Amino acid sequence: MLSVACTSWTSAHAQNPAAPEPCERQWQLLATHTHDPQHFTQGLVIFEGRMFESVGQYGRSGVHEVNLADGRVLRSQALPANVFGEGLAKIGDRLVQLSWRENTAYFYDLSLQPKGTLPYPGEGWGLTTLATPAGERLILSDGSPWLRVLHPTTLAEERRVRVQVRGQPLKLLNELENVRGEVLANIWHSDEVAVIDPSSGAVTGWFDFHALRQRLTWPPPLHPTETDLNGLAWDERRSRLLVTGKYWPQLFEVQIGGCVAPSAPQ
Repeated sequence: MLSVACTSWTSAHAQNPAAPEPCERQWQLLATHTHDPQHFTQGLVIFEGRMFESVGQYGRSGVHEVNLADGRVLRSQALPANVFGEGLAKIGDRLVQLSWRENTAYFYDLSLQPKGTLPYPGEGWGLTTLATPAGERLILSDGSPWLRVLHPTTLAEERRVRVQVRGQPLKLLNELENVRGEVLANIWHSDEVAVIDPSSGAVTGWFDFHALRQRLTWPPPLHPTETDLNGLAWDERRSRLLVTGKYWPQLFEVQIGGCVAPSAPQ
């Protein structure tokens, strides 16, 4: 097993020393699975052993149910050729898939039959859900430092949360996942995943998954240039995080932990 303690959160995010210090988080690699290297992964969901994946690119976007054990696509639903698929979340008995610049969310039942669309303003990047006193809500990212809290059946925006590291805004928030009340957000064009308190927007920690990238092995002649980490799914039943990315040939099961113990003074 590969066990990693993250150490690479850069000083570029450390401009306000008075704000709470995010802690580095531990993780351990548990298993590696085949992932289709033709999938431009934009969102990932798993529940009760069933995994769903949103894929992007114009003319190739859609949502798939995928067999975790071997990466086989079990069923699919394509998006129109002029729609670029983005984040994916399950809320109730429905899946919700965002589009990039088309201002439209697509709803499906769990057999991937279309169940309608709803408009929303602005771009759509990542999507997850969050339990609130008013009920379950959708959380949307758009590449800015803001997370938008949306009503699950109307997509009306109810509030926004500004994500910040030591008081400074953290932008390029992309794929999202709710892990027991904390929101994980991967940072576009990096292998880092921020851990966010959704009530305040404060980044309380981070994971650095660069060591997973070093384990990727593409079948020849494939070796794509755009290979961002962009798939996070929390498996509540087995208490582990699934991690993959755009055109990644592997999908990883990871056990995540708390803060790394500080080093003893020399």
